Amino acid sequence: MNSHAGLAPEGPYYTFVLIDGSTLKPHEETDMSRVKELTSEITGDGMLRHPVIVDKTFMVILDGHHRVSVLTKLGCMFIPAYLVDYHDESIQVRNWREGKEPEIEISKVTKESVVSAALTGQLFPPKTSRHIWPWRREECPIPIRMLEELGRTTSNMVHERKCEGKKTGNVEK
Repeated sequence: MNSHAGLAPEGPYYTFVLIDGSTLKPHEETDMSRVKELTSEITGDGMLRHPVIVDKTFMVILDGHHRVSVLTKLGCMFIPAYLVDYHDESIQVRNWREGKEPEIEISKVTKESVVSAALTGQLFPPKTSRHIWPWRREECPIPIRMLEELGRTTSNMVHERKCEGKKTGNVEK
């Protein structure tokens, strides 16, 4: 299987993109100790090893909340992501905490509850949902320096475009 194209004998499962991080919607909170640990790991490697996985319809982060938090903290505007069709029946969701923390009341996690949590902002605790993917997750290393530079370049281009419009008197729509 070609993991970068997302092709399998049955057809495409995902599309790789660099997505504007401000469009992503979390459905779970993050654990700040894990964010700190992952920040050290990613900056030490200089690479993001696995893109996040995002529902292409609602831009809900399905896997990678901590990675998005780290990349945002590092100033990366664009997040490497696999966009998936969350309605695809081969993608499954389970409750990650089931059987691990009996003192916490566990409600059934469904695709609908994941999307609802993201759209309403009523986030689940960290590591509530566990998604089962119909493909094998392979590494797709992306240099953090490239993501940081892409964000700076894009930010400068937007700023220059706005300034240019003011100088010439053009109205931007």
